Amino acid sequence: DYKIERERLIWQWLVHELIEEKEGIDVEMTANQYIDDLMNRCLIEKA
Repeated sequence: DYKIERERLIWQWLVHELIEEKEGIDVEMTANQYIDDLMNRCLIEKA
């Protein structure tokens, strides 16, 4: 059980270049979609 704020997780992903920047698509929006996908697959849950 580890809690991390959504913004901090996104920041970590960006710092470690885990999210590719695509032309015309905001990387923060992409990161939020990744988090939503992980929650939908029950790999992480909202605190």
